[in-house]
Amino acid sequence: MKETLETWVKMFHALAEEKRLRILLLFVAFQEGLCVCELVDALRIPQYVVSRHLAVLKKAGMVTTKKQGLWVYYGINKENPDVQRIQQLCLALRYLPEFVEDWNRLERRLSLRKEGRCVVGFKAEDNQNLNA
Repeated sequence: MKETLETWVKMFHALAEEKRLRILLLFVAFQEGLCVCELVDALRIPQYVVSRHLAVLKKAGMVTTKKQGLWVYYGINKENPDVQRIQQLCLALRYLPEFVEDWNRLERRLSLRKEGRCVVGFKAEDNQNLNA
């Protein structure tokens, strides 16, 4: 990706919203792909909101997708050198209380994976544990 002022404006615009920054922080901390439902549980925001923010991050070249069967996994765009620089900044933010809470919920949600893949249809009591 060619570095231009417009590229940086798109990335900073993407990072200027709290939910998008929280999503990006999770991608930086968890280097594998995450599906939308895992982000929904980790961030406690509706699916349509997560999807909308992922679209902005993807348009800014910060996020990539990988389809596995019925699932689409999103992750940090490791091919974009500008995003690699932003990753360093994100690492400095990983101790913020809000991020620690998001990460703890994501870890609990990821523990539900089967063979490294997202699962749905978990029991209601499992969902309550995620919200703890």
